[in-house]
Amino acid sequence: MRLTEFSQPLQKQPQVLYHVSRKANRKSIQQQGLLPRVQEFENIKRKPGVYFMQTLDQAKDWAFWSAFDSAAAMDIWKIQLPSDYAVTPDTHPEMDIYNAWIGYEPVPAENIQVVSTQSVPKSTAQAPPFAKKVANEHVQLTELFERPLKHAPFIQWDDNEVSWFYVDDMTYVFVAQRDYGNNYIVNFKMIDSQPDEKIMQTDPYGPAAWSEIYNKMYRSKTKITGTGHQNQVIGTVIELFREFVATKKPDSITFVAFNQSRGRVLLYRRLALLAVKHLGFQFDEVDLSGVGTIWTLTKR
Repeated sequence: MRLTEFSQPLQKQPQVLYHVSRKANRKSIQQQGLLPRVQEFENIKRKPGVYFMQTLDQAKDWAFWSAFDSAAAMDIWKIQLPSDYAVTPDTHPEMDIYNAWIGYEPVPAENIQVVSTQSVPKSTAQAPPFAKKVANEHVQLTELFERPLKHAPFIQWDDNEVSWFYVDDMTYVFVAQRDYGNNYIVNFKMIDSQPDEKIMQTDPYGPAAWSEIYNKMYRSKTKITGTGHQNQVIGTVIELFREFVATKKPDSITFVAFNQSRGRVLLYRRLALLAVKHLGFQFDEVDLSGVGTIWTLTKR
């Protein structure tokens, strides 16, 4: 679904626009101005440019979701465009819900100022009141990332429901451990290898592959993103999670993430939000004295 019907029609080139950037970039921007860059958020592949929103409300919405996804505070900059500065409409599909613009020249530091900062939202935070219907659709769009990879059918292993998928030389494993009744503790593991070539050629998603994966799980890592395939990994994990909920119909799901595993924290935040918005759950978020976070999802 394209969402242009929710945007205001693009008018002639505005002279005041807004830009969102990580707060960590503030000092360099104040010194150098805004320089054409490759879009810093990995789920949108763009060529170098300076990216703008037409209104403050749109910038606040973009800053909220960017801070949520990246776990980094965002600055919103007000831009007074130089009289000879040219911008063109940003027609990327991800930007359909915004009046967005792109410039391909630097913007001088004297033409910009910070007007707002978005801290990292908690999973329970409410998005800014930028056309709620649009914001909800935006969540659905950003969940897609890239086409999910093929994954193994769920199999039962002891008291666990298990599935897995491969990216290059990595194996990602979904493990849902039955706690009691129809309640599960969900975890994801990454193993820096795949089954041998013969297994991969004959039955990469069958019992032989799982047997080899299981024997290597003691070497599994906690890092599950940032390996060069983040968009495909997250998209596939979301697809797995949806399938698990649809087929096993759990009464509750628990995630645990420690703060040093930033990719895992971000992934579990996204899954918690997905479960609340689209899968009929409510959840509690408990901070582990600054060490980590526990999310408990329960059916409404």
